[in-house]
Amino acid sequence: MSVQLKKTAYHHRDLRSALIVQAQHFLEEKGSESLSLRELSGSLGVTKAALYRHFKCKNELMLVLASSGFQKMQLYLNQAWWDDYVSIEKIKDICLAYINFALENKNLYQLMFSKEIQSQQCDELHNEGKKAYFVLNHAISRLVRQKQIVSKDSAEYASLIWASLYGVSMFLLETQYIVCNRKKNKIRDLASELLSKVIDIDVLEKK
Repeated sequence: MSVQLKKTAYHHRDLRSALIVQAQHFLEEKGSESLSLRELSGSLGVTKAALYRHFKCKNELMLVLASSGFQKMQLYLNQAWWDDYVSIEKIKDICLAYINFALENKNLYQLMFSKEIQSQQCDELHNEGKKAYFVLNHAISRLVRQKQIVSKDSAEYASLIWASLYGVSMFLLETQYIVCNRKKNKIRDLASELLSKVIDIDVLEKK
C-alpha cells in the first residue's frame, strides 16, 4: 500500500505568507545556499506546483526575504529611536541597533547585502533598504539642523556611518571573535569600541 503525504489546504494569500514565514525559518537554520524549494513545499505539505504559483524561482523568493529583512531592520532602528528625541547618544543607539540586528539575524543580513541580491533591479528591495537607511539619515539631518553636528552634508555623513556599520557587522559575523565571545555584553562592548574608532562619532559633536 502506498503512503501519501498529507496535503494541507491553504487560501491563496495564506499560502504565500506561510511560505515566506517557513522560508525565513529555513534561512536562519541553514542559510540561503541550502534553502530548497522542494523541501520548503514539502514541509508545508503542498506541491511544488502550488509554490510556483507564488514564486517562479528561488531567486524571486530570496528577493522577498531580503526585502522583509530590511523591514525588520527598520523596526530595530526605530525601536532605538522610539521617543523621537535626537542626540549623539541616540545616534549611537541606532548604530548599535543596526549591529544587533546583524548579529541576531546573521543569514538574513548576509542575504540582504549579498552581491546576488544587491545587483538586481527590484524596486521593493531598494525601497525597503532606503526606508531603513532613512532612519539614520533623518536623525543625522536633525542633529545638523540643531547644530549638534558640524557638517555641510548630512547625507554624506549618514552614508559614511551606514557603510562603516556594514563593515563592523561583517567583521563581527565573519571572524572568530564572535565564536570566542558569545556573551552579548562582550559583543556590544566591542561594537561600541569599534564604532568609536571606525566612525569616531564623538568628533562629530560641535566643539
